[in-house]
Parts: sequence; C-alpha cells; structure tokens
Amino acid sequence: MSAQNSLPLLDLSTARSSLNRTELQRGIRRYGAFRLLAPGIFRAFARAIPHGYSPFGSELIRGKRRMPKESVYFYRQRDQNTPSSEPPAELSGSIIEILEAWHPLRNDVFEVLSNEILNTTTDLTSEPLFEYETMALHYYVSHKLVTGERDYSPAHKDGGLLTILVRGMSGPDGLEVADLESTNEVDSGKIGLEASFVPVPVIADEVVVFLGTRIQRLIGDQARACVHRVSAFVQDKDCPIEERLSVAIFCAPPI
Repeated sequence: MSAQNSLPLLDLSTARSSLNRTELQRGIRRYGAFRLLAPGIFRAFARAIPHGYSPFGSELIRGKRRMPKESVYFYRQRDQNTPSSEPPAELSGSIIEILEAWHPLRNDVFEVLSNEILNTTTDLTSEPLFEYETMALHYYVSHKLVTGERDYSPAHKDGGLLTILVRGMSGPDGLEVADLESTNEVDSGKIGLEASFVPVPVIADEVVVFLGTRIQRLIGDQARACVHRVSAFVQDKDCPIEERLSVAIFCAPPI
C-alpha cells in the first residue's frame, strides 16, 4: 500500500467533515504526516527548478558521514531572505517564489492543526520564531552512493514544527514514511530498522507535510514526529533512481 492511500489529505479550500478530521487525526498519529493540496507551491517548484541547477558541495551530516546528496540552504527571518551560500541569482529568486506560495497557506495550516485536528490549547502561531523558516534544496545523485548503500537519506525526524516537502518528479521517488504503529521504538534510527515503511508517490498539486519533534514536545501524544527516509531503489532493486530533486521548508527551528 502506498501512502497515497494511507496519508490523509488536507484541502484548505473546503470545510473539513467529521470523517476527514478523523482521517487526519488517525493519519497524523500513525505516520506523523499528511498531504496538503497546494497547487501554488507545486507549480512554483515546477517553474523554478529547471533554471540551470547544478549540484553544490556535499554536506557532512552531524559530522559523521557523507551522504549521496548536495544541498544548499536558504534562511528567512521575518521579511529578510539571506542565503547561506551564493547560488545563482536566478535560482535564489525561484526559491523565494516557492516560499511566497507557501505563506498564504501557513497560518491556515497551523490553525486547522491546532483547532480541528490536534485539539490542543497551544496556539502554534504564537510560538517564538514561528515565522522563522529555513529552506533547503536537496539534490540526490546515484553515482555518489557507496557500494551496498540502499538509501539516499536514512530514516530520521526533522526538528522543527513542520516540514513542507515539494518534489520534482512524478510517481515514486524513493520517499517513504514509517508506520509508527508498527514499532514501539522512539529513536529514529531504531524505528528505521524495525518499522514498516510505506512509499509516498509524488501527486500533482500536492505537497507532503511532516510533523517535527518540536511540535511533539509542545503538545504531547496528540502528535508524533514523522520518521521518513529516501530509498535509492524503488522499481528496480539493482538500479537506483538516477537523480532526485526536492525543496523543503522547515518551519521554526528545533527546541
């Protein structure tokens, strides 16, 4: 079963029925994630990324090991956008266009989560640094995979409130989320070894939203941080996905 059939869909353009609210509540408890109908973000990504993108320097993750991906980060605080490196100006403008497509949805997403789905008295929009966002452009490429390595990105949780993930290919692209009900583990590494994972295919006009560890710490058991990974091998166990491109918007920094 794919997460298209498992992850619930949040459509802000229509009122939530009691059934849809229940589906969202169950999906968030089970996967820590949901789908969001966001054609503006999806189309901004499609317009933005073909603009002469080339990989940047490989990053070291927590100083432990090199991953088969290239990343460039953009930071936004209040009304100031300051790239952490110097990518091409055209690419910087395109990334900001994606961010601007997200902003009209941001408050509504957090209010629906607080008031209708998580039923928490915590006002997520009043969190310190609520408007502080980090954006990351991730490029995964198969020739950087170490022999025997199966994942572009191992199982992990994000540390902020929410992560908005936009992807640049159709169909399966290796993204998988853990079924948190299939394990009693809480550490993301152990969950990665023990839990069942379901693939999350790319669907036109939709983005995927992950709950992060910060929101779990704020409101408790109503929410669980999503454990997700990117598998390099999807349709062919012997032939990895040649390349993969995604943009992530990280809402509020980790506690």
